[in-house]
Amino acid sequence: MENQSKVIVIERNKFAALVKSHRKCLQMLNILTYIYTVKEVSLTLTLQEICEVLHMTPEEVEIQRQKGYIRFTTQKGMTVYETTETKRPHLQLDADKHTPFPVY
Repeated sequence: MENQSKVIVIERNKFAALVKSHRKCLQMLNILTYIYTVKEVSLTLTLQEICEVLHMTPEEVEIQRQKGYIRFTTQKGMTVYETTETKRPHLQLDADKHTPFPVY
């Protein structure tokens, strides 16, 4: 029978490094939130980036685009995708058919 302990043992210096890293991430998140909301900046992803985030192939993204599930725009001849597309529930369901998808 396995030990069902609810305690995780970690070295002090490793824990301190984790906390420091976490604080840096929170600070960066606050900065990005400020930029996005106050400065009204629109964040977009390239095809490669949206494929990576959604765990889909470019072909699968194209199919979702054709169905109207993924919104996109063209800027300077390049197709870009809104970052809000990564949170749409039906994309999560389609992505789950292929690979695990982290819910944000």
